[in-house]
Amino acid sequence: MESYRTMNDGMIQRQSDLALIPPTTENPDYVQFLKDQETGAEVLPFDYEAEAKRQEEENKKNYGVFRAREYPPIADYLDGIVKGDQKQIDKYIADCLAVKAKYPKP
Repeated sequence: MESYRTMNDGMIQRQSDLALIPPTTENPDYVQFLKDQETGAEVLPFDYEAEAKRQEEENKKNYGVFRAREYPPIADYLDGIVKGDQKQIDKYIADCLAVKAKYPKP
């Protein structure tokens, strides 16, 4: 018999293949879920602790992506160099260091 897990966004996850099933009766997988539930299929609650751990691991793997999204534009640094504006250069460096602190290397 199939088992399922409820997700925190309302979706249903089929445990055999980890497919995410939207809760709409127009979806045949959801209709099957309802039938399975009536016949005693196991429906597990959302596992917040496991999801937090998975998210933490995902964040560690993708720290470079998160950093890249938040770094200031390199044009700000180059503009400061061209203009000889040490205050602008220092601000750019401080902004970069703040991003590095927010998303440290694992």
